[in-house]
Amino acid sequence: MSADTVPGQLEEIRAELLAGARRMDGIERQLEQNTVITLQVKDLLDVQNTARLGFKAAWGIGKFIAWAGGIAAGLLAFWALFHQGPKP
Repeated sequence: MSADTVPGQLEEIRAELLAGARRMDGIERQLEQNTVITLQVKDLLDVQNTARLGFKAAWGIGKFIAWAGGIAAGLLAFWALFHQGPKP
């Protein structure tokens, strides 16, 4: 049949619609893959943020322990001076 006739034009339109449907199916598959990857990246970022908060907490605890250790050492030095030092 000729493309100038209505049945010929319908076949061309049908072929274009099928090609568009195939392209749309490919786009949907890629979008699903992108969604899965995006969720994985989000999970990794959540783990990273949690680890960052844990390291900040550990850093703060370490600074407190260093400060408390200095005070304890000073108190121990005074105690030793008065209890273990020279007797009059």
